[in-house]
Amino acid sequence: MLNDDKDIDFVPEEEGENVAKQLKNLRDKLEVCQKDKETNLAGWQRERADFVNYKKDENKRLIDAILLVKIDMLSEFLGVLDTFHLAEESPQWNNLPPDWQQGMKGIYNQFWSIFKEYGVLEIEVDSCFDPNFCEAVNIVKTSEKEKDGQIAKIVNRGYRMGDRILRPAKVAVFKFETD
Repeated sequence: MLNDDKDIDFVPEEEGENVAKQLKNLRDKLEVCQKDKETNLAGWQRERADFVNYKKDENKRLIDAILLVKIDMLSEFLGVLDTFHLAEESPQWNNLPPDWQQGMKGIYNQFWSIFKEYGVLEIEVDSCFDPNFCEAVNIVKTSEKEKDGQIAKIVNRGYRMGDRILRPAKVAVFKFETD
């Protein structure tokens, strides 16, 4: 140890070499430790980023799974809506007492309000067949060329939830044929 008030003794050359070697060894070890630290830090940062990405992906998968369950569940009840539409369009509908008709419409409205809560909308069908929203289930022959490819009749209504089609509208399509 060096004190300011004493004479400084010089370290003999042998000991100086020894100290220099020890100092070099310590510097080498420090350099290795710093490289290890940088490698470990970079690895930890990559793992952290991977974990954050994993959590995002897992949340997206969970949301998608929930959406698919909703779509499957709601699709199961589309047949009930079809039955209400068939009943209302049948000739016997007018023979039902008014309170029965009102009751049936009330049940239909309850069903439809549940669908609306989940964002289900009826697909608006134009006169022209669109394969993105419609499924042709029948062909109706026509001699009028301008009707070719147009919808002749809606067999079953179609429904969507957001940008997903729950069920395409099932339609009959005119096909031009000369006799």
